[in-house]
Parts: sequence; C-alpha cells; structure tokens
Amino acid sequence: MVDGITQAQFQLDLEARLATCPAGATALGRVAKDGTIRFQFDDDRCAGCALRPRCCTGTGGRRLTYSPGHDALVAARARQETADFQTVYRAHRGGVEGCLSGLVRGQGIRVNRYIGRAKNELRALFVGAGVNLRRAARWLAGVRPKPRQNRLALALAGS
Repeated sequence: MVDGITQAQFQLDLEARLATCPAGATALGRVAKDGTIRFQFDDDRCAGCALRPRCCTGTGGRRLTYSPGHDALVAARARQETADFQTVYRAHRGGVEGCLSGLVRGQGIRVNRYIGRAKNELRALFVGAGVNLRRAARWLAGVRPKPRQNRLALALAGS
C-alpha cells in the first residue's frame, strides 16, 4: 500500500473505547488483561467503503490495536527520522549485524529446533549465554577483538 490509511488517521477516544475511521464508521474496543484495546470494524461496513483499497487488504473489516506503550512507540518512530539518531545508529549497526551474522552462521539461531515458543526462546537464551561465556573466556585468555575499521571513510580519504 503506497497511499495507505494508517492508525494515525483514525480518531481514537480511549476513555469511551471508541474508534472512528476516516470514512465515519465507528468501532467499540475491547480491553485485554494487559490494557491493550482492540478495535474491530464491521466487515459489511468495510466491504462497501470507498476507502477500502487504501485501508485494509484482508477479507474482514479493519482492525486496530492500541497498546499501553503506543505513545512511546510513536515517539520512538519520530526520533528515528532525525539526523542525530541516524548518525548514532550507523555507528553501531555494523557491530550488531556482525553479531547476528555470527549467530546465524555459527549457531543456526534462525532455525527453530523445538516445537513451542517457550522451548525455542529458552534455546535462544542458552545460545546467547554460551556465546557470551565464550567471548568472556577468550577475553580472559588475552584474545582481543580487532578494532573496527571504517572502510568507507578510508576509501573516501584515499580518493
């Protein structure tokens, strides 16, 4: 969806648990145990709506979720668009990608070996703990990681 309708374009009245879409349809929200409010718009109303191609692609009506951390999420997404954030992000992202690459190639972290989320989460924690213990042992043995080189900056300086 290039020109899709986002959750920000809906009017939410959290006290009344009421959501209003840009076309004027309303939905009453249900509150979950964790405080999340879920809104489900009527399937029939969404099916005949002129905005449907921009709003939802599923067979049913539009669904919205408003979690307790929604405001923090919106603020974080806005912060990600700033130049300061992007500079800091680029400085450490290479190390993160390298660590993930090592976990995928060395320990097969993307492949779930067990049935059930709890067992696979436990496996991921054990793999992470094992990798950290190995790094600590190598550090104590005197093996230090090589300093990171910014090859792009070196290539530009040589031009």
